[in-house]
Amino acid sequence: MPNSRVSRRRINLPRIGIIASWAVCLAVGLLAAPTISAQDAETLPVFGQGGLFGNPALGGDNEALSVTACFTLSDQKATEANAAGDAQLFVTADISAGWHIYSITQGPGGPITTTIMPAESNSYKLTGSFTTPAVPHRETVAAFGGIVVETHEGKITWRAPLEIAAGVDAGTLQIKGSFRAQPCTKDSCLPPKSYPFTASFSEKAPITATASPPQASVFNPDELKVAANEEIANTSVIAILAMAFAGGFILNLMPCVLPVIGLKLLSFVEQSGQSRSRAFMLNFWY
Repeated sequence: MPNSRVSRRRINLPRIGIIASWAVCLAVGLLAAPTISAQDAETLPVFGQGGLFGNPALGGDNEALSVTACFTLSDQKATEANAAGDAQLFVTADISAGWHIYSITQGPGGPITTTIMPAESNSYKLTGSFTTPAVPHRETVAAFGGIVVETHEGKITWRAPLEIAAGVDAGTLQIKGSFRAQPCTKDSCLPPKSYPFTASFSEKAPITATASPPQASVFNPDELKVAANEEIANTSVIAILAMAFAGGFILNLMPCVLPVIGLKLLSFVEQSGQSRSRAFMLNFWY
């Protein structure tokens, strides 16, 4: 009877260790897991050369693109008379050097199309679509199924006809909206993001570019694959084995390895009555 009790205790202790190890692993995982809000998730960069966070030398999306807006009246006296009048809404995107966005006329099946969405209001309404005299750069990209990709660089202004309701003071009117675009470099892209804007009355319209922009460095997934393959080819076998060994060593220090310790202790108990040679072979192959 005493031996039976001792045997039960020996077997139960590893089981308790396994349960405790799983509990510790779960607790550590929950505490270490980062909390990502919807706003933070939208600002996370997408894959690209230079790592998950793209090219750090080019900065984040706040540096890649800025948006401003204003509107003008065809009749300047309309602000004084508070009368209905025709207007033009201008939205300008200032794209940093090395970055580009896709046009508002980009066809489906390819990159993210840029969209301009003024907020709905009883004080005004759009009477037409946004257009720009700046001709986008067009290039056929095989990675997108051979479709034509349209990109803009530099400073681009779009305009749309606007009608202001009667009785609205254009001098104090503010038109809010969002400009949604996806900034990209030749190596990586950021997630699509909505840039809010507020347009106020301006006596002068912004200067719009009419010449074709310089050739854009369009993000091409095929070029990214070639660069990744070249990087792998230039890495020696010894370096790969060293990194694999280091990764395996680090994994042994992780909390989720603790349940394996309990299993190993249980195997020791089960092998206690077996020959040394069999125990050695089992541990060797383990």
